[in-house]
Amino acid sequence: MEFIRRKAFASTYRFSSLEEAETHLNNELEKLNQRLHHEHKASHLKLMQTEKERIGPTMIAPFDVSELLECRVDKYSTVVIKQNHYSVPEGHIGKYIIVKLSADQVKLFIGGEMIATHKRNWSVHQWESNLKAYANLFHQADKEVIHYG
Repeated sequence: MEFIRRKAFASTYRFSSLEEAETHLNNELEKLNQRLHHEHKASHLKLMQTEKERIGPTMIAPFDVSELLECRVDKYSTVVIKQNHYSVPEGHIGKYIIVKLSADQVKLFIGGEMIATHKRNWSVHQWESNLKAYANLFHQADKEVIHYG
């Protein structure tokens, strides 16, 4: 990791977003992998491909660095995670749900079923809403306005 940090972020270390930093890192890794290995006189990418062919398919699952949390759905049909509100589909107020929190996504689960997903917001005191979560509520409110209007 230290080698990659030095090579990728020594000259450029300020970014306006996480996506910009990821793009920069991917570009720098491509450049590093195209370099020739000092002993084998072939690119690191070519050596890796040769090794993969020799080894064959592997049964290794991808490494997941997500954090699992248990949160209660509040009266606004949201869960509060790291001082931000994320919408939950209606009908779950008061329930405890499992939240899978990764660097770029927030996934919400009830009983093992994913009920919502949001882009992770790294600011504070922000609201991330999915209007589909409130569709029935809007439809019901519209009927009431028509009925009483």
